[in-house]
Amino acid sequence: MYNEALEQMVKYAHQAESINSLLERDHFHRTISEKALRREVNDLEMDEHI
Repeated sequence: MYNEALEQMVKYAHQAESINSLLERDHFHRTISEKALRREVNDLEMDEHI
């Protein structure tokens, strides 16, 4: 039981690291937002879109 819980905690920790890494890539998010909206976006628009 302990080993299973430990494995799950490691998985979730890795997922959290991956999500944080993606959230820190503003240029990546800006590009996605601009392609989706078909225009340049400012920081507020980018945050709302993501």
